[in-house]
Parts: sequence; structure tokens; C-alpha cells
Amino acid sequence: MSRPPRMPASTEKTESKHRRDRAAEHAGCRPQESVRRHVSLSRCPTSWSRPAIVPVGERGEGNAQTYAGSCHCGKVRFEADIDLSRGTVKCNCSTCSKTRSWVGFVGPQHYRLMSGAKSQTEYQWTPPGKDRPSIQYHFCATCGVRMPARGDVPALGGIVIAIPIAALDGIDPEELAAAPVMYVDGRHDRFDRTPSDIRLM
Repeated sequence: MSRPPRMPASTEKTESKHRRDRAAEHAGCRPQESVRRHVSLSRCPTSWSRPAIVPVGERGEGNAQTYAGSCHCGKVRFEADIDLSRGTVKCNCSTCSKTRSWVGFVGPQHYRLMSGAKSQTEYQWTPPGKDRPSIQYHFCATCGVRMPARGDVPALGGIVIAIPIAALDGIDPEELAAAPVMYVDGRHDRFDRTPSDIRLM
């Protein structure tokens, strides 16, 4: 039986690229442009060792910009100074997995609650192996949308505010799409490494 004709080299290269893309998707990465925005902390330079935290200092320092945010019903409103070019964060801990959390971390001096303090409700939980809660989660008591949380996370530099990216108002979609996304292994209290599987984060 005669062998089938060999594919041209250009066709082989295309097929090879498709196989690599499928393999990347299976491993939890996204092909082409999205892959370039995925940041693995294990391969990051030193400046990325504390994910997306605005440097301590005066408000507006560096490339931080002031963004307004709110819940769905508008009772809770806030402002935050975030440098999106330093990256946003997705975590795989149990509560972040339930809410598909996507945040930017800032120091407390870069966050301001403008209205709705009495319209929020709070939730705390004690992770396995810990003796007390470390994060205060806030939600609008009317519409249920998650608002910025406050946590004491030594791996992230101490007291931080987790700004929910989805709650920011009027942000340029192109600017948001260009922001790097860092995936952290909060489930195992390892904010310095990427989980082995990020497909559902």
C-alpha cells in the first residue's frame, strides 16, 4: 500500500502550533495573546514578589490611577488608587473559588469608602490550620455584590485591601484586558506560586 503524501512544511508548522495551543489550554493557559498576559509568579522578577501592591507612600505614587467603584444598587461607593500595570490577582482558596474572585491589592492608604458604610455586611471565616480569621469580607446588604475586603496577609506585606476588579466603574476595557493576571495558590497559603491547575480560576 502506498504511503499518503507528506504535508507541506507550512502545513506541518500550522498543525504543530494548533497542538501546542491545545496543550496550553489543557494545562490551564490560554493560547496566543492571552498566554502573554498570564504571569507565573515562579518565573517573575523580584519586583513581582508581592502581587500588585501599590508602594507604601503618598497616594498617587508611581503609576497608580484613581478609580471609582460601587455595588450594583449604588448604595456602597468607594475610590481606590491602583496600578493595573503591576497586575491583578486570581486566587484558588475556597471563598475565592466560590465567588470567582478577581482583585487588585492596594495598601489601606490607597482605599477610601465614599458612602454606604452602614449598607455593608461583613463575613469572616477561619481557614484550616489557622487560629483566627485574617480577612474581613464586605458585601452590600441590599444587592449582595462583594465590596473591597481588608486582610492581614504577611505574604502580601501586611494589611492590604482587596479591590474587586468587577466593581470598578467606567474602566476602559482595553486597559483592563491589558492588565497581567497573576494566579496564586491561596488554598495552600502560598501566594508566591502559581497553582498547578488554573482552568477554573
